[in-house]
Amino acid sequence: MDADALRHQWLNAARHPDEETQAEQELTALTRRWTEAMQQRDSAAVEKILAEEFIGVFGAGQTVNKSKALAGLKLSEVEWSVIEDVKVRAHKHFPVVTFRSTSGFKAGTATITVETFNSVQFRRCSVEEKRRGYEAWLITSATHMQIHQMPPDYWTKERIPQKNP
Repeated sequence: MDADALRHQWLNAARHPDEETQAEQELTALTRRWTEAMQQRDSAAVEKILAEEFIGVFGAGQTVNKSKALAGLKLSEVEWSVIEDVKVRAHKHFPVVTFRSTSGFKAGTATITVETFNSVQFRRCSVEEKRRGYEAWLITSATHMQIHQMPPDYWTKERIPQKNP
């Protein structure tokens, strides 16, 4: 047996399928709650989802910590957002969720539609964080890379993609 096959067998043996499935479901649901809370500017919900050490990185290289992310939430111009192609790379300690999002931002009287690729890293919350009402998984970092920007008012109300299921 070659080294790659042995490594693959060892990694698969170390995973418990039920734990992975549960973690994947939890992380997918939390990712959807996070994007909805961001869109609704629900700082109380976002506060309980982001880890204290959270760092967000955007396509042009700008970074935000948790306090800046919460402050920026109040200034957000997001009118709607839809996430698709959610993929979970479950790992017992540091899972990653990737997804594509399409969002409409208010820009004066027009709405600008932006498509981004997102990669979000998580960790389990501590006993203290759980006591304070934080989510079971916390987002430690998120990278948002713009893929495409449609022309202003590209999406009419009738053409806006359906909300997240």
